[in-house]
Amino acid sequence: MLAQIEHLQLDERLQNSREAIGKQLAVGQKKVSSAFDSLWAQMEAVREAQRKRQEENRLAKESEPSSPVISEPNPKLIHAQANIQAASTRAGAYLSSWGAWASEKKKGWQASRSASGTPMQSPALPSEPSPGDFKRAEEFKREKDGFVDLGSKPLSSARTAPAEVPAEGRKERLFDYDVERDGETKEAESVK
Repeated sequence: MLAQIEHLQLDERLQNSREAIGKQLAVGQKKVSSAFDSLWAQMEAVREAQRKRQEENRLAKESEPSSPVISEPNPKLIHAQANIQAASTRAGAYLSSWGAWASEKKKGWQASRSASGTPMQSPALPSEPSPGDFKRAEEFKREKDGFVDLGSKPLSSARTAPAEVPAEGRKERLFDYDVERDGETKEAESVK
């Protein structure tokens, strides 16, 4: 095996390739670091230029005389301010009118309270419901549920059709529908 390595000169080739790779890595590292350094220098130059501009602007503002600038008022601004003032006046009048109304009502309530000698109370609720209450509750439940009280009548005597349609008529209508449907089917078959 050693004879083959010497014969093919693998050791020398491996050594040469290591040297070439090392040189290329060193060159690449130098290029990357120089690019990074130049980018950093450019960023610092931009920052320094911004600082100088800000300093010049600050000095220019300090050196200007502090005289008030008199300009013509904007007619739209004046109109908007007038509208806002008028709206606030109207809102204040509206709220004060409601306040006056409430104070008058309060005085009226206090007068009726002091005239009766006792504070106003809500009417007392009965402790037990009256028989009329039970009747109204039952009627309401029947209307809500749509059921008729059969009492002791058998369930077969109950009407399933609406009150205006007799039960027999309703059955006939159902049968008529079936006949009509069957008739249409027969007519369709006879046309074919």
